[in-house]
Amino acid sequence: MLDLRQIREKTEQIQERLNLRGGYDLNPILELDQQQRELEGRRSQLQARSNEIGKLVGQKMKSGADPKSEEIQALRDEGNQVKAQLSELEPQERDLKAQLEALLLTLPNLPSDSTPVGKSEDENVEIRRWGDEYLPQNPDILPHWEIGEKLKILNFERSTKVAQSRFVTLIGAGAALERALIQFMLDNEQVRGEISGHTDNVGDAQANVELSLKRAKSVYEYLQNNGIAANRLVFKGYGQSQAAVPNDSEENRHRNRRIEFKIL
Repeated sequence: MLDLRQIREKTEQIQERLNLRGGYDLNPILELDQQQRELEGRRSQLQARSNEIGKLVGQKMKSGADPKSEEIQALRDEGNQVKAQLSELEPQERDLKAQLEALLLTLPNLPSDSTPVGKSEDENVEIRRWGDEYLPQNPDILPHWEIGEKLKILNFERSTKVAQSRFVTLIGAGAALERALIQFMLDNEQVRGEISGHTDNVGDAQANVELSLKRAKSVYEYLQNNGIAANRLVFKGYGQSQAAVPNDSEENRHRNRRIEFKIL
């Protein structure tokens, strides 16, 4: 995740670097950051006033003032109002923080100065090679979704009817594999897992983060409903920021629309 202070202090330089990686706009992040800092300033003012009121009441009581006097009561009433305002700020700050973190997660790492600029992997510059080709160059090798359909463990047609496009249903041995994952978590209570959602680069970056987060959350809730404790799982939505392959073809975009499970 990029450092928010760096984004704030070096906005133009970072925006230029991000432009090399696609359409990433820093303005929504800066706007939320400004709102968050304004709330923090307001909270600091209210907290200072609350402390001041408490100190004044203590001083007056120590000097012999009547606890039921109008002056003391007025200070206490103001103190209660200040505390109420502080309570109202807390959920606003939490919401802004969550929104800000979600947007920051959409930003990729800044490209190195040595990285060539290009629209696809075809414009990459080969620096050196090491070892032998580890994947066989065989045109008959199928992508994983075609293998899944041939093995009858993935059903895209049913998924489209149930949840429209960009979803997949596990069937047969695929569903058994999913249940095996649940059983593994149940049998190994020390294991923690992260569920991460990913999308292609079609559409708005923020919308893709929300979509990927929603997908990851659905798996999180499914595992919870099957007996996995909530504190053993985390779910995150990365949107299009962690593409497995370049989004330069429909086949690759299909590969980037995925849910990953990682043992922590």
